[in-house]
Amino acid sequence: MPSSQQQLRTGYTQNSATHSDAGGDISRDEVPVIFQQYVQQYFEQVRKQADRHGETSTRSKVQNPASKTQPPSL
Repeated sequence: MPSSQQQLRTGYTQNSATHSDAGGDISRDEVPVIFQQYVQQYFEQVRKQADRHGETSTRSKVQNPASKTQPPSL
């Protein structure tokens, strides 16, 4: 069996990585353009349903919107 020296560590190179701003910032309060119409219709239906039931707070009481509109597919 030949004798050879083994290296247990991988040598590091002097390369440095940089990251640039690609402009992909989005706030959690922003709705992507493709979904804006769907979200608007959804909340209109939620409000209509709440008005029919005489509710002022719909956050925990409304389960399903009256509309069966599907969101746009990507």
